[in-house]
Amino acid sequence: PMLGVTLSDKESLVSLGYLGTNSETDSYEAVSGYFTDYMRSREVPSEKIWENILALERKCKSLVRRELEAERTLSASEWKAVMGAAYRRAGQPYFDPTQYECYIGKNLVNFHKQTTMLDVMSLKDVAKILRLYWQDAFEQYFDNTSFEQWEQKLLECGKGRDPLAHDHPEYLTETRSLLINGYCQEILQLIEKNQGHTVHHPLQIPAALPMDTGMAGANLQAEKSSVQEA
Repeated sequence: PMLGVTLSDKESLVSLGYLGTNSETDSYEAVSGYFTDYMRSREVPSEKIWENILALERKCKSLVRRELEAERTLSASEWKAVMGAAYRRAGQPYFDPTQYECYIGKNLVNFHKQTTMLDVMSLKDVAKILRLYWQDAFEQYFDNTSFEQWEQKLLECGKGRDPLAHDHPEYLTETRSLLINGYCQEILQLIEKNQGHTVHHPLQIPAALPMDTGMAGANLQAEKSSVQEA
C-alpha cells in the first residue's frame, strides 16, 4: 500500500520488519503481512468518499444560505455581485457566471426545476464566499480559527469531487482518498459541533460591478482600462 515514510521513520520501520527495500524501483515496500493488511483495512471505498464530499458540499452551501439568505432570497444579480466580490477577495480579476447560468438553464429544461447559482455552485467557489464573509459570519462554525487553516482542505475536497463525478475513482490514489475523506469528516464534525451555538448577523451584499455580469462585462471593463491608460 502507498504511504509516506519520513527519513527518521525509515530505519526503525526497516529494523522492525515493516519495510524492505526494492532495488529495482529504488523504493521501500511493506513486507509485513500484518502491516499490509492494516493499511489495506484503512482503504475507503470510492462510494463512501463520494458521499462525504457531497455531504460537505451540501453543508457548506447550507451555511452560506443560512447566513446570506436569512432575511430574504437573493436575486440572480445579487449572487453575481457576491461572487464577483468573492473572486476579487481571492485575487482573481472577475467572475464569469456563464457556466452556472448554463447549469441553471439545463436544470429547468431537463428537470423542470428552478435552481439558483448557489444550488449549482462548486465547492471551490463556495469556499470563496466563506472567505469573503469569514470574520463576519463563518469563522464561528470553525472554532473561530483562520480561513487559511481550512482553505486547502476545502479545495482538496473540491478537487476530489471531479474524478468521482465522472466515474474515474482510479484517478485518486489510496493516499489522497484517505486524505480527502479525513478532511471531509473533520470539517463536517466541526460544523456540526458549532452549528447550534452560532449567532447570525445581517450581511451586506456588495454592489455589483460591470465585470460581474460575465465576459461581456469583463471585456467592457478591460476596454475602459485601456482607454484610461492611453
